[in-house]
Amino acid sequence: MVHCVLACTASKTLVPKKQLRVRQHKHLLPHIAALSWLDELNAADDRVKISRLYKGGYWSVARQMVHDTHLPVRAWVASAGVGLREFTDAVPAYAATFNPGHSDTVPGGDGPGGHSGRLAWWKMIGGRDALRGLAEDDDRIVVALPGEYLRVVLPDLQVLQAQLGARALSVFTTDTEAIDALGTSAVPLEGRMRSVLGGPTGQLTVRALARVMEQAATPADLTPGRCRQVMADVLEEAPATTYPKRLRQHEWQVENWVREALASETPPTSASAALRQFRDAGFAYEQKKFGRLFRRIQGDQE
Repeated sequence: MVHCVLACTASKTLVPKKQLRVRQHKHLLPHIAALSWLDELNAADDRVKISRLYKGGYWSVARQMVHDTHLPVRAWVASAGVGLREFTDAVPAYAATFNPGHSDTVPGGDGPGGHSGRLAWWKMIGGRDALRGLAEDDDRIVVALPGEYLRVVLPDLQVLQAQLGARALSVFTTDTEAIDALGTSAVPLEGRMRSVLGGPTGQLTVRALARVMEQAATPADLTPGRCRQVMADVLEEAPATTYPKRLRQHEWQVENWVREALASETPPTSASAALRQFRDAGFAYEQKKFGRLFRRIQGDQE
């Protein structure tokens, strides 16, 4: 069996009710907020299968990968709102994120101690125990999560690594902290792989996983070493890193770009992260002005 651990997205097919927006619970102490949140989740009767709840580019790739694979797969979604859930689970629409700096960042997830707050929330909503419970003999676990979500589940992945062995766990990531922590279970990715795999930066992990799944004949093929070899082949196809001349943008063009980025399934969590994406797309704008625009537009959307 192959367990695929994938990401939720901010873009959803349904609009969450007021009480299923984390911002409505943030006035409470974090542990009380978690209990209040779980009560609202359990009481909600307007539910949809997870496979139909999320939308956007990352999710389209994930859903197609799970549909097309010939391997025996159980697909899971790691979510700040509902913990770890299978694709077939029915859940209500909700608004919750581990990304800091948003109105619906989980309680305790902002500020200097934000990481410990996010870890505590993940545990309280059941995500930690559910993820650690995936440890079964002869299973393979493959993970394609964006940075902040990966850092939240990193302790659980290390537990799985210790229980199953490094060969049973493959984690696709560009995050250097995760690469160092996971050692031989990490499958490091580089931005220039996008020229071969397609899609924007936010889809790189899931597109890399999809490429590996396509080429695996059996679950036994899904070892970190084999995954790294497939990615080495991708890197060999990719053109060498160059530094192209960027196209300077007007203020209104930057505003449009920022609004679209914040509405995407993997919104940038800071002005600096947004600026990196903006420049990676081949655009240029003065750093301080970009930061002021980003913070203004982010504030308008809260």
